[in-house]
Amino acid sequence: MNPKDTFEIASASVIGRDHRALGKNNQDAFSLVITDDFLAAVVTDGCGSGLQSDLGAKFGARLATRFIYSYYRSYIAPRQYSLSIGTWRERLEGAFQNMVIQLGCFARDYADIRPRPENAPKWWDCVYGWKACVRDCLLFTVVGFIITPFDALVFSLGDGVYALNGQITTLGPFPGNAPPYIGYNAIKEDVCLEADYSQFTINAFLPAEEVNSILIGTDGAVDLMQAAEKNIPGRDEPVGPLSQFWENDIYFRNPDALRRRLAVANADVVKPDWDQRRFAKHPGLLPDDTTLVVVRRKKQ
Repeated sequence: MNPKDTFEIASASVIGRDHRALGKNNQDAFSLVITDDFLAAVVTDGCGSGLQSDLGAKFGARLATRFIYSYYRSYIAPRQYSLSIGTWRERLEGAFQNMVIQLGCFARDYADIRPRPENAPKWWDCVYGWKACVRDCLLFTVVGFIITPFDALVFSLGDGVYALNGQITTLGPFPGNAPPYIGYNAIKEDVCLEADYSQFTINAFLPAEEVNSILIGTDGAVDLMQAAEKNIPGRDEPVGPLSQFWENDIYFRNPDALRRRLAVANADVVKPDWDQRRFAKHPGLLPDDTTLVVVRRKKQ
């Protein structure tokens, strides 16, 4: 099976209503890899309290797909047969380890430029140095999927949403609203020995031929699900269920259709109410940034 010829894909990301009101950037991101024998996508959600989490989310999404594809090409593609879930986990952990090393290098290169005192206390790096850069920029969750000619899997490290063949699963929330950000591993003394991937999960694993559709989303997709029966702001039309994104052909025919749908669901609309002789405000329905990537089997 050739994933590129077998499946079609749609993706989009919109800023949340609350972030828009505060003048923040979209702290979600996504990245795709599409080749003849490999199809993968990752969505990332930056830590809400980070000063520049939008930077980390975008950087992290691209790093994740880069290293995952690199490990696939080096260790998995040459075998030309289905692998066990244990082997996949081992290879993905290897990709994440390289990703964490790169995050640490990035933090050291772009940390606060003030010179480090010769006898700086232990807390100095956490407040002013490269560890502060990790805290402010490089904390994000990861949800992704991979489809090869033989295997398909959905994986996550943190909260979000995924739907496999129409079955929707919510990931999280975590205690204290504190997901296990992969960036925490970048501040370990020895990344190779001390990094903790215990909460990295392969949520679904099945033969690629059994995949009809996969949707992955950041935790903003939960708000989208909860707004399914509400009307789009300013319209007499419901938002609709999450299933529309893999069932409706328009999202795959028009590359901007998915983004438009999310945008109108989250638009702040002011319309005149002639009966009450006032203007009525209809706020957007997505308080948090929302990112979706959807893949489905092409119709014959």
